[in-house]
Amino acid sequence: MSFFLNLIPISADAVGDARHNSRSNCSTQRHHPATQAAKQSLFHAGMQAVTALFNNMAAPSTDPAMHALAAKVQTTNSAADVLHTVTSDWSRWSTAHYENMAALGGQTDTLQDRVVPALMAFNKFKASRGLDALRAALLSYARGVRAQGAIILLNEQTMVKDGLESHESELDQALPALGYS
Repeated sequence: MSFFLNLIPISADAVGDARHNSRSNCSTQRHHPATQAAKQSLFHAGMQAVTALFNNMAAPSTDPAMHALAAKVQTTNSAADVLHTVTSDWSRWSTAHYENMAALGGQTDTLQDRVVPALMAFNKFKASRGLDALRAALLSYARGVRAQGAIILLNEQTMVKDGLESHESELDQALPALGYS
């Protein structure tokens, strides 16, 4: 979380409280739409910052490897943007239809436990190997989000009739950007 402290003006105490609350045994708190939305937004802000950093680093550089790395970061960020849009839409729907939310589950544990640490490591070392680890973690998260979309489409017709979208086509377009074929 220290990476995010450099980007977002909040106190370390607030981050510690958020981390404690997100790790509590209270399932409703951990998977509450507001908690999920906050975690997703923090990750999305971090991805945007890393992308901007690499674009700024690559601009004056004559090193083709730096430009290739920046392009790969941009491609990864485009997939992260799709994931953020989809999960934000699901969170908004869940907030409006909280009584039906239990069937949705959540992917924020994968985001928090695997993707965020990979993003922090990549930001620290700024190397191709770190980007590959980030993309692998993000692909795992994307597969979970894609599976959730399929569950919505196949098993949650009442929710779909209430306006919940599966976002399968968007997710199918995002996966190849992370190396999924």
